Amino acid sequence: MSVHPEDRQEIKDTVFRLLSYRLRSVQELRQRLTQKGYGAEVVQSVLKELQSKGYLDDRKFGRAFIHDQIHLKHAGPHLIRKRLAGFGIPGALIESLVQEACSPSVEEELIRYWLNKKKIRVEDLDYQSRGRVSAFLTRKGFSSELVREMLQPK
Repeated sequence: MSVHPEDRQEIKDTVFRLLSYRLRSVQELRQRLTQKGYGAEVVQSVLKELQSKGYLDDRKFGRAFIHDQIHLKHAGPHLIRKRLAGFGIPGALIESLVQEACSPSVEEELIRYWLNKKKIRVEDLDYQSRGRVSAFLTRKGFSSELVREMLQPK
């Protein structure tokens, strides 16, 4: 099967159009292009070429995504890991990016943000309320150990 240069250019144009809206992972682009009906082999070839030229970079995508999740969504590291995995980012890369961006002090600051936003005073929580707040923060992606530690009355 021969691939026409026009097909390769059409795929590149599609990739650049998608990237003009926001950064995307290689896996995300691969899925979008194959859904559009392009052959898997030519898609793989074009994506490899664009990666080698620096147009596609899962590490750069991951860093930008984590930055937005922390600063705009105030998400915890567990939720960020789950969302990055959904974009097809390799596990080892996810782990290194999350460790690089989410120090314990950042995680504590994010938990304090949610407590302040929800107007929660730790010292006013009874057992049942503490459980609800703990569940909420865990759903936001924070470790249950840190949440439990932060919700202890001082």
